[in-house]
Amino acid sequence: MSPLPSVNIAFENGNIGGSLATPDGVFGMILPWTSLQSGTSMLIKSLSDAVGIGIDQVNEPRAYRALKQFYDEAGTGTKLWIIDSTAGTGSNFSLTGSAAAKLMQDSNGEISMIFDVYDHNASGLLLNNAQGIEQEIVDAISVATAFAENSAEINKKPVIIVLEAYNPALNPDGTVNVAALIDLTQQSSNRTAVLMGNELPVSSALENGLGTAIGTLAGRLAATQVQRNIGRVKDGPVRPQMLFLGDKLAEASDLDAIHEKGYITFRRHVGKAGYFFSDDPTATATTDDFRFLNRLRVIDKAYRIAFGVLTEYILDEVPLNADGTINAIYAKSIEGHVERELVQLMTSNGELSGDPTDNDDNGVVVQVDTTNNVAQSSTINVTLRVRPFGHARFFEVSLGFDINANNV
Repeated sequence: MSPLPSVNIAFENGNIGGSLATPDGVFGMILPWTSLQSGTSMLIKSLSDAVGIGIDQVNEPRAYRALKQFYDEAGTGTKLWIIDSTAGTGSNFSLTGSAAAKLMQDSNGEISMIFDVYDHNASGLLLNNAQGIEQEIVDAISVATAFAENSAEINKKPVIIVLEAYNPALNPDGTVNVAALIDLTQQSSNRTAVLMGNELPVSSALENGLGTAIGTLAGRLAATQVQRNIGRVKDGPVRPQMLFLGDKLAEASDLDAIHEKGYITFRRHVGKAGYFFSDDPTATATTDDFRFLNRLRVIDKAYRIAFGVLTEYILDEVPLNADGTINAIYAKSIEGHVERELVQLMTSNGELSGDPTDNDDNGVVVQVDTTNNVAQSSTINVTLRVRPFGHARFFEVSLGFDINANNV
């Protein structure tokens, strides 16, 4: 039997080399708490909403801190889907019946990112960081990625997963043992990212210092446009005044090496107060087009917009030429419809890079294949390209004296 008529959008990789409601800032969070019946999801818009259902600092400190971090960055009124789970991280991302699956189902695909707050006390697992971070997290990377890929490819709901670099292995001086860390750039999990760094030192028994400031990351992303890197200095430091890697402040560990292994972490900038995110890599090779969260968020938003537009054309009458190919005027109308929505909802918001010297360049190219025999295949092939922004990661400056400068 033939499948149901549908829109299928495949993500292309390797092209970079190195109006509709689009919920690009609506996130979900899996929390270790037991205030509701297990597996219950709900939508909150403030920390007080969470406190009202029993997620307070006394009874649920781990979940409370993550939500406080989130609303400190994102602000009251920001929508956040939450669900309670005491299962291991991998179990939270099973394709069916898991906490993540329920979040996507209950939100009707509104969620674009899911953040997993881990607590080994809740899941009842023994600690094991032989690969530099908790083994449960290492094992979960591939499971979470499979869930995210299935969500996009099968359920047509693209989502990104963020995990914690929980229980980092330490050197004798309390800094992170970078040599022991699993190298995320050797993974192929571009829909999963891993955060390292916490408001608390690892040795702190308070609120589980083995975790991370994952709520801070979620909140900054929720408050940030999709094309923007979370480490952008102009956006200012994150809210926490002290951030630790292991038992020492973040700057005491080898941040360059942690960054090179593909982790999101925290850093300082000379002459700037506070802590900033180091960058926004995903757990994949450095050559992957979707190595960075901001690139992935851009392509996901374009996906949602294009999917929404093209769904309107399902089972529409398609004018054909005598050879069965699509009529050029009808093809142009589809191209124009998709492009208008992308320009209105992304380029006009500064989320795609159009050429400012060319009024016809909006950073969007849409092409309908007019050579395919639609009469036989019932398929309209569409090519969609969007242009991301570049990001200034490095500056090379030559500085010296000029004895003739400013001579009078």
